[in-house]
Amino acid sequence: MKSLARSLSKSHVGAGCSRGSSWSCSPTSPCRSSLRSALRIFFSQPSTEHEVVSNPSAQDVEQGSKDTVDEINAGRDEQEPKSDKFKREEEIKEEEKTSKSSKNTQQLVVFALGGLIGNVWHDFSDVIVPLYLTSRRFNGEVQFLITDLKPWWVEKYSVILKKLSRYEIIDFDSDKEFRCYPRALVGLRSHRDFGILPDLPPEGYTMLDFRLFIREAYSLPKDVPISYRDKPEKKPRLMLINRGKTRRLLNVEEVAKSAEELGFEVMVIEPKRDLNVTEFAKAVDSCDVLMGVHGAGLTNIVFLRTNATLIQVVPYGKLESMAEGFYSWPAREMKLRDVEYSIGAEETTLLEKFGEITL
Repeated sequence: MKSLARSLSKSHVGAGCSRGSSWSCSPTSPCRSSLRSALRIFFSQPSTEHEVVSNPSAQDVEQGSKDTVDEINAGRDEQEPKSDKFKREEEIKEEEKTSKSSKNTQQLVVFALGGLIGNVWHDFSDVIVPLYLTSRRFNGEVQFLITDLKPWWVEKYSVILKKLSRYEIIDFDSDKEFRCYPRALVGLRSHRDFGILPDLPPEGYTMLDFRLFIREAYSLPKDVPISYRDKPEKKPRLMLINRGKTRRLLNVEEVAKSAEELGFEVMVIEPKRDLNVTEFAKAVDSCDVLMGVHGAGLTNIVFLRTNATLIQVVPYGKLESMAEGFYSWPAREMKLRDVEYSIGAEETTLLEKFGEITL
């Protein structure tokens, strides 16, 4: 506990202180898609971003053969050339049919919502950060076509999705309309787990850019450290995220008390999956420090301000490399401070369950 207190004191700031695999595309793996054998998406010019490859199934081949036979039979049964008037009537019908299709000038991005979505770390690492990398450059002139769409997920992150695209989202699995686009990108671009590498295409984007984008999307205040200069009586605020089941702090009250003794105002939070992201983002923004055991809840550092601090409690079991890669590195890339506190063998409840452990 004394070591943890020292870690807490280091963070004193202010006045005192990436699924359904049908759609997958990355720089290291080819795009693959079932594409329903006739994707129902028409491009007025070929895309040079990614080549879309469709491998038809045996059923597709059989259906294609049947269609070919039907076309041949229809050709055999065709009557004598029709009159000009009749031809014009046919042309009008065809034009009316074509006019019912949707012709668009915006870009199209096609991706899936699957895998481990619902876990906030996976929401950001597997979908939101890659979607930002793929679509931010279009400045809203992009439309999302989503397969395996989960309405609850779209609603939860609607603020981010609307910031990236000014168009309605299309549910690929239920959409019946023919749509025309000048260009389509199939799959999302990803650099690494919960991270952006500025040297990889599209070049120039950083995790700091991403955090500032998130702040703008949720209309958070100006990105400057919280000032206590004019309010010396105000205490810096620490949000302590307590996990409900695994990797939880059994002495959370004692930890909170230690933080209060160091001069913090402490908020103990146990985030739920159905939380209101907009309201929670405002709560995190009001804090100087976000603290918790290594886990998905620490993903909420995206709502902190520049120079705020992440305190990550690393469970016993040589998990420091995971802690570094999943949260500490992204925190530093977002211009946040990070402190790690590693649980010792004498502090873990694993001793009670398995006896003495040597690692």
